[in-house]
Parts: sequence; C-alpha cells; structure tokens
Amino acid sequence: MGPGAGDAAGATDARKASPWPRSFPPHPSSARAARRFVRDELGPGGDVAGVAELLVSELATMVIRRSAQEFTVAIDQTSSGVRVTILDPSATATRPSDPTTQDAVARGLRVVAALAQRWAVEPAGDGVRMWFELALEGAPQSLDAPHSTSAPA
Repeated sequence: MGPGAGDAAGATDARKASPWPRSFPPHPSSARAARRFVRDELGPGGDVAGVAELLVSELATMVIRRSAQEFTVAIDQTSSGVRVTILDPSATATRPSDPTTQDAVARGLRVVAALAQRWAVEPAGDGVRMWFELALEGAPQSLDAPHSTSAPA
C-alpha cells in the first residue's frame, strides 16, 4: 500500500470503484484510450476529471514507451476525491529516474507530483503499480503532506 493508504478518514468514505479495471495494449493509441476511460468514468467537465485525464495520459505514455505488455487502469472514487491506479506488470516496467534529468519518465513524474495531492510508484510483482489521488474541490483533505512518494530501489 502507498503512503497514507488505509487512513481512518478514508475508511468511512463511500467508495465507487469503476465497474472493472480496463486493460490496454502497449500501443501509442492506448494513452488516448486510457484518457477516454477516465473521462467516461469520472464524467465530463470539472477540474478533477481534467487533471485525472492529463495524469493518466502521462503515466500511460511512460508505460507504453518502456513496456511490451498490456497495462491496467482502475479508478476508485470517494466522497472526497479520486484515486487512479495504473498497473504495469512488465519486467521492464517504468521505474522512477532522477527527476533532474530530461528523461520522459522523470518529466512525467514531475507533472504527477505537481498536480496530485498524493502519488506513488510501488513494486508489484515483477512490475510496478503507479497511483495518484486528486481531492474534489472543497472536500476535506486528510493529507499530512502535499505530496508523498515511494519508489522501488
């Protein structure tokens, strides 16, 4: 689990998960398809939906560039916000790199860090699980810090 996962505050939130996670092939068109999936699940308009589309596009693009396996996107909504998770099961999965480099992974993770309230890149089998959380406008935030990260060594 990532930073702050299992918070007591989150335990009482009514959750609405996407009916099923959706899998995408490692093809350039999949970044657009992942954005569409997020938009369809979160509904049109609103800052949260727009930011979620941008961030899922960044993470999906990183997976597509580095992996030859399909990846999965899941969405979990609560009364206070949304968590989007991307699972890349590949042994060549996206790994965080030095954020000062011009590497596409570093740039994509900087975008996620700048816009998400919380995010992480965590080991998941041979691959990684990347997730970000966005708070709904006006919703109480139970975050200890503006951003949290964890990364495999």
